[in-house]
Amino acid sequence: EISVGMLMQMDKLVQLLESPIFTHLRLQLLEPQCYPFLLKSLYGIMMLLPQSSAFNQLKSRLESVSNLGLLNCIPQSEYALPSNPSIKDKERASLNFQELLQVFQSVQEKHQARRQKVYRDTSMLKTMVEHRD
Repeated sequence: EISVGMLMQMDKLVQLLESPIFTHLRLQLLEPQCYPFLLKSLYGIMMLLPQSSAFNQLKSRLESVSNLGLLNCIPQSEYALPSNPSIKDKERASLNFQELLQVFQSVQEKHQARRQKVYRDTSMLKTMVEHRD
C-alpha cells in the first residue's frame, strides 16, 4: 500500500535525481542499452507518483531519453544475457597490462617532472622579484 509518507519520499528522490550530485546517473540514462534497469526503475517510480511537480520533472527527464534506445535495451544488457565467456573476457586476456603500466608510469613521471620545473621556475621568479625590491 502506498502511503503519503512513501509518496513524499519518492518526491524527495526525484528532486535528488535532479541535483548536481546525480549528474552521472542522469548521463547513464543516455545509454539505455547499458542501463536498462535504471530506466525501468525510474518509469516504475513515475507510475507510482501522482501528477505533481515531481511527476512532471521525472516525465520530462524520461521523455528526453531516445525512444530508439528503449527498443533494444534489454537484449543488449549484460545482465539479461545468459552467462557465457564474453568478448570482453577475450579482449582482457589479450591486453598486455605490464606494457600499459609502463606507459602509465612514464606519463606520470613526465607530469611530475613538469610540475617540479614549473614550481622551480615560479620560485626563481619570486626570488628575483624579491631581490629587486
